[in-house]
Amino acid sequence: MPGVPREERGFQPDNLKLRRGAESLSRHERLRSSKDFSRIFREGEKVRLKSLTVRWVPNDLPWSRVGTSVGRRFGNAVRRNRARRILRELYRTRKGWFPSGIDMVFMPGKYFLNAGWEQHEKIFAEAARRISGSFTARASKGRCRNE
Repeated sequence: MPGVPREERGFQPDNLKLRRGAESLSRHERLRSSKDFSRIFREGEKVRLKSLTVRWVPNDLPWSRVGTSVGRRFGNAVRRNRARRILRELYRTRKGWFPSGIDMVFMPGKYFLNAGWEQHEKIFAEAARRISGSFTARASKGRCRNE
């Protein structure tokens, strides 16, 4: 229907926003530059769990950004990409557990893929709890110094 406006053909941009919503992992929420990754590995704090390590550092943004780092020692490309997809999905559906204003890099451990989904959720919840505790402690220390 070339002569009919898009709105009349069924395309409604408001519907796109509703479908994507808070549950999506948008482009600005992903870490992409090697400079950001280097800063996190250089300056960031580490939370080490049974099959997951998370490095994080505060950023100057009102939202959090996330990235994954899976080395070749983890396995072949199929295993590495599966671990990345699982980590992104866990974060996408549970990003409310983490404080806003931090950059995080998730690094799966050797036996990450051996665990089931429930185990992944428990590990992720523990990581969120530890990061939230460290982040609030760090923020309160920063306020005390400035006063």
